[in-house]
Amino acid sequence: MNLIQNSGDILNIIIALSVMLLTFFVCWVLFYVAMSLYNVFKITKEAREGLRKAHEVLDFLKKRLKSTLSYVYLLEEIGQKMIELIGNYKGKMKKTSDNEDEKNKKKK
Repeated sequence: MNLIQNSGDILNIIIALSVMLLTFFVCWVLFYVAMSLYNVFKITKEAREGLRKAHEVLDFLKKRLKSTLSYVYLLEEIGQKMIELIGNYKGKMKKTSDNEDEKNKKKK
């Protein structure tokens, strides 16, 4: 009835306990490795979402900038035409006033 009869039995019990402890620590390490990999997966997923949102914002800004630049170009063209028209109008007004001055001088 005695379980421990010689030193071989003590060795077998110690080896069994060591194997159980080693198994426990290997399972514990595997659990933490799995949790770390899961956290890396979550971080990678969040980073992808952030990059996707940043890409969408940049695309939106790019589209807005293109449309704004086309409006700026259009406004620039309109401004140049208005300056030309004002210049032509002032030139005509100057010619008209010069002609009137000459007519007034001839009358006197």
